[in-house]
Amino acid sequence: MSIKLFIISLISGAVTGGITGYIGGVLGGGISGYFDPLTRLGELDAATRFNFAKVGASSAKIMGAIAGLIVGAIVSVLGDTLPIFALCLIAGVLFWFVSGWIVRGAGESIAGLPGGIVGGAIFGVIGGKAAGIIAKNNIGDILLELLPFVFIFGASSIILLLRDRKVKKFEAYSTDLTNFYLSPSPQNFDTVQLKADKFKRRLKKTKTNADLMVSVMIARIAEKYSWPIYHNSNIGRTAQEILDGQSQLAEYIVDDGQVDLLKLDLWWASYFATGDVIYLNKLLVYAGEDVHEGDIDGMLITAATWSFTVNCNNHDLVREYASKCLANSKYQNKKEYLEACINQQAEPPG
Repeated sequence: MSIKLFIISLISGAVTGGITGYIGGVLGGGISGYFDPLTRLGELDAATRFNFAKVGASSAKIMGAIAGLIVGAIVSVLGDTLPIFALCLIAGVLFWFVSGWIVRGAGESIAGLPGGIVGGAIFGVIGGKAAGIIAKNNIGDILLELLPFVFIFGASSIILLLRDRKVKKFEAYSTDLTNFYLSPSPQNFDTVQLKADKFKRRLKKTKTNADLMVSVMIARIAEKYSWPIYHNSNIGRTAQEILDGQSQLAEYIVDDGQVDLLKLDLWWASYFATGDVIYLNKLLVYAGEDVHEGDIDGMLITAATWSFTVNCNNHDLVREYASKCLANSKYQNKKEYLEACINQQAEPPG
């Protein structure tokens, strides 16, 4: 094989294998995600298993594409040595062990990953085989000239598309979290937990304790509805720790004597998880208060006022709560602030 043909086969096999591997990752991850819960949690209803399948397909597709890219490049160059069935079998078995190493290295279960990687590898064989046939039939002269441009354009487009989709999916997940209390169900709770596992790195990278807030939400939901917590991620394990109430973290969360900016966020997380107004009562202790120079609670008051204003404007039930408080003589000193919130005229301070 000439160097030119080798390069053509390698690049075309990698590109084609990556594309077909992506498809294989989605299919394999979905199948793996559908059946994976049965081994850990016992028999689940179809809706819950399909939730696992969707998360499995989503989380495994990139790893499937990577596996397909690697296998496609190799098969495109060396694919003539074995029949396609044997190549599929070898790639599937090899990447099954690779997925096991990844899971052990991560130290936790990753929904759909084993099936996604195996599916990507097998589909990569098919893509690489097709690319090898095309390249060896001397269509490669044109491909050699076009491939760098196609590769640069395609890679750039895929990267931008994936980044945009990830951001949108994470934003949608954040919205689903804040609206959970409106439609609580076991299926929605499963989705919250599975996506918490999927977005665990992004949640941690926000540097706003978003991962802890999700753990608190999961704990509060499990506590209120007696639904099980999945322990396949650090977020789930932290939620169980909070629910058990024995750790220093758990004690801090329930101790209303320790109030800081984080505690305000955790009260909001608890409210959005349960819809219980007890958390709004706690927030309104600070929201709408006057801030005086040198007041040690000034930052708390400002933050609570801002967050209550925003959520009163965005959530009907918070606004209904504010209306009830307006009619309560206990909050007479906050009448002007509550009226502004209810009429959606209040502007967040700062």
